[in-house]
Order: sequence, then C-alpha cells, then structure tokens
Amino acid sequence: MDSAFCDGVDIILTSGEVSMVDCDFVKPLLEKRGKVYFSKVCMKPTKPLTFAEISWPTSENVQAKKVVAFGLPRNPVSCLVCFHLFVVPAIRHNSGWTNPHLLSVHARIEQSIRNDLVRPEFHCAVVKWKSNDGSGIPG
Repeated sequence: MDSAFCDGVDIILTSGEVSMVDCDFVKPLLEKRGKVYFSKVCMKPTKPLTFAEISWPTSENVQAKKVVAFGLPRNPVSCLVCFHLFVVPAIRHNSGWTNPHLLSVHARIEQSIRNDLVRPEFHCAVVKWKSNDGSGIPG
C-alpha cells in the first residue's frame, strides 16, 4: 500500500478479501492507516463493503493528500454490483462530473420477483424494447 501512496493514487481498490469472517485483512489495515466510514451495506447481493479515507503526507509543510479506499467483496457478482454502485460514482465525482450517479431506467418485468422488505435487491436483467406490448404504454 505504501508504494501506491508514493505513486500518487487517488483511489485504492481491493477485492476478494473483504468478508464477514475473521480472516478479513483489508479492514484492519485501512483502520490502521485512516478512518473506516463503513464496512457493511444493507443490500443484496452483498453485505461486506469497506469504505475508508486515508491521509498521506506528501511532503513537509504541505497538507496531507486524502485517498479513498474501497474494499470490495469476494463474491464476483457482489463485487461488480458494488463497483458500479459505489466506485464508479466516486471516480466520476473525483473527475469533476456534475452528475456522477449512474443512469436509472424504469422498466416493467415479465414475471414477479419476491423482494426482501428490509434490504434493497439488485437483479441481473436483460432489457428488451417493445414498441407495443399490449399495455398501451410504449416501451
């Protein structure tokens, strides 16, 4: 991690080691280096996600550089979902985008889904455009 700071990174991403078990090495390292803001999110498919901010001194008499760190879960689907929901907007924000959030699209589903009433759920989907599906509503 020290070499990453010396190279002047803005964001640190780790994946595959953040979990809900005792063998998580990322969170203690981030706690040692900076402030961990959270290490769990209430959503499916995921639970473990660590977000931290680390201050790294650049040189004497200069304010420390702040680096954000994300510890993504080991599950590939959870990792990808967390990357798109949390990391992409952070990268866009740091790049100066006026609206860094992901595009949201309203759609109808062909079959019902049982949702968890406590944790928001994100599902894989294939979006198809139909000009007339019989509902009277285009798309």
